[in-house]
Amino acid sequence: MKLTESKTVYRGIIVDVKIDKIAMPDGTVLRREVVVQRDAAAILPVLDNGDILLVRQYRHPVGGMALEIPAGFLEDGETPLECASREMEEEIGKFAKSVQFLFAVHGIIGISTHKTDIFLAKDFVESKQKLDEDEFLTIESYTLQDCLKMIKSGEITSATTVAALLAYAGNLLI
Repeated sequence: MKLTESKTVYRGIIVDVKIDKIAMPDGTVLRREVVVQRDAAAILPVLDNGDILLVRQYRHPVGGMALEIPAGFLEDGETPLECASREMEEEIGKFAKSVQFLFAVHGIIGISTHKTDIFLAKDFVESKQKLDEDEFLTIESYTLQDCLKMIKSGEITSATTVAALLAYAGNLLI
């Protein structure tokens, strides 16, 4: 496969969209739409008692409130670890003394460049919540079992959050 042409057709605040043409080994040329978006980082905060902290906030594309782990876009020059730690402190007002990389996910691998690195956080020091001016959220605490039930019932649908919770649940069982 060889990229033969790439044209940006839309530049937005959060995403750009381009049309790529790809030459395939058999000579056919495919046309693909690609959503270009900054990478992100997310963090799964687990308290000493095993409870998990989630944030509930309005997500316009789904038309309502969503229950998620803290996450955000990488700023220029920022590593995924720095981003995840910053987002957790901004959104839940805690700084983690122990942060471990879990894995990375591409949320919509067929059309988007967007990748999210996911971390596990434990052993917290209280800090201060520093919400962005357009962030309105609540912090909620749940057991892992409650989180898994909310995935099954459809209350938690964020792909990043679902992946993090299932991976964490799997690691506990191994």
